[in-house]
Amino acid sequence: MNHLEDSVKFLTKYSWIYDFKVTNILSDKILEEIPSDWLRFLKSLTIEDFNEVFLNTENTKNVPEEIANFIESYRMLKTPITKCTLSNHSLSNMHKRGISLKKEHEIVNFANFIEQRCLHSDIKNILDIGSGLGYLGEELTRKGFKVLGVEGSEGHSERAEKRKDGNKSHNFDTVHLKIDDSQECLLKLSSLTSEKSCIVGLHCCGDLTPQLLKMFTEIDQFSSLMLVSCCYHKMSPVKDGFENFPLSSELKSAVEKSDKPGAFNGFMLRLGAQETVKRWLDMGLDEHKKHMNNVGFRAVLEKVAIENDIVLKKKKRKGGMQSDFDNIDAFKDNLTERYKIDESKVENFSEQVLECFQENSKHFDLFEIITGLQFLLQSVIENMIHWDRVLYLQELGEFKECGIFEIFDDLLSPRNKVIYAKK
Repeated sequence: MNHLEDSVKFLTKYSWIYDFKVTNILSDKILEEIPSDWLRFLKSLTIEDFNEVFLNTENTKNVPEEIANFIESYRMLKTPITKCTLSNHSLSNMHKRGISLKKEHEIVNFANFIEQRCLHSDIKNILDIGSGLGYLGEELTRKGFKVLGVEGSEGHSERAEKRKDGNKSHNFDTVHLKIDDSQECLLKLSSLTSEKSCIVGLHCCGDLTPQLLKMFTEIDQFSSLMLVSCCYHKMSPVKDGFENFPLSSELKSAVEKSDKPGAFNGFMLRLGAQETVKRWLDMGLDEHKKHMNNVGFRAVLEKVAIENDIVLKKKKRKGGMQSDFDNIDAFKDNLTERYKIDESKVENFSEQVLECFQENSKHFDLFEIITGLQFLLQSVIENMIHWDRVLYLQELGEFKECGIFEIFDDLLSPRNKVIYAKK
C-alpha cells in the first residue's frame, strides 16, 4: 500500500470538507457542495453521535455505505511515525520563569530527543535555528552541549544576548541571520557551523523546514538534523500552488495525476496546521456551542457584507477585543467596535445581519459537525506534508537514519512531530 498516494486519493475525494474559507461557508453556498447522502446523515448528528460514529473504533451504529467507506479509508491511512515516550521531567522554578506549560513541555521533550540521538552519534555541537530567546538552547547547555543560536528576528536575538546576564545556562551566542535560499545565507551558515554538528529547529515556520532540509545536504559539517515544523500555509505562494509544496517527486506526481490538483492549496495547508482530533475530543458541549456561534456569526456577517459590497476591515485597537458572543444581539451590537463600517450604513447593515441570522441559524449545528470532519482530516494532511519532506530529503542524499517521530503530547502542543535524519 502506498500511503502517500492513498492520502492524495482520500483528500481529493473528500476535498468538499476543507476546500473553502470557513467564514464564506454561507456566501459561497458550501452546503450545496456536500453530497446528498452525507448531508442527510450529518444533519441528523449531535456532537455525541459524531464522536461515536467517527471516533469510536467499536461503534455499532448503522451508517450509510458512503460514510462507512470514508471511515474505513480514514482508518487505513497509516504514515510511518515512531511514537516516543514522553518525559515526566520538568524545569526548575528558576529555569521555567516566563515559560508557558506548552513551551516547557516542548523544551523538555525536544531536548531529551536531541540528547538521545546526539549522544548515540557522539555529537556535541548544536546549531539552534529560530532560537528565539534561547530557552531550548539553555536546556541543551545544561545537558552539556555546545550551542549556537541563529535567530531571524533582530529583536529576539538582542534579547537573547541580554539573557546571558545573570543566567548561567545562557552561556552561548545568538547570531542574527534570516534563513533564505541564497548562496550568501548558505555560506554564512556554513561558516557558523562546527564540525560534526546537529541542526535543530523548534517550530520552523513556513518555508524554513524545506530550506533547512536542502542546506543540511549541502553543508558537510552537519551530521544530523531534527526539525519541528509549523504554519504550513505560510509557505511562499507561486502560480498555481506553493514554492515548497509538494517537494518530493512522488507527491508531485500523485497530485498531478489526481482529479483535483487545485485542492492541494492554502485551505488544505492551513487545516494541516490546526489543532488535532485530541483537542476536539477534549472540548465540552459549551466549547462546541461557543465555536459553533463564532463560525456561524462570522459566516452571517461575511454573507451580508458581500451582498452589500462592503469589505470588512478589523479595527486596530489596544488590548483585546471580545471575540466570543453568546447571542446574535451582542454580536450585532459590537460590530462597530470590531469593524470599520460607514456610520450611514450601520443601522441597515445590522438589520440585515439579524435577518440573515434568522434565516441561517438552523445550519449552525451542521457547521460544527463539518468542523469535526475537518479535525479528522487534519492529521491526514499534516502526515502527508511530513512524509513529502522526508521523501524529498531522501531524494537529495543517502542517510543512515531518516524518519518522523512524535515527541510531544498533541493536546498540549499540536505540532508534535519532528523530522530526524542522520548522515
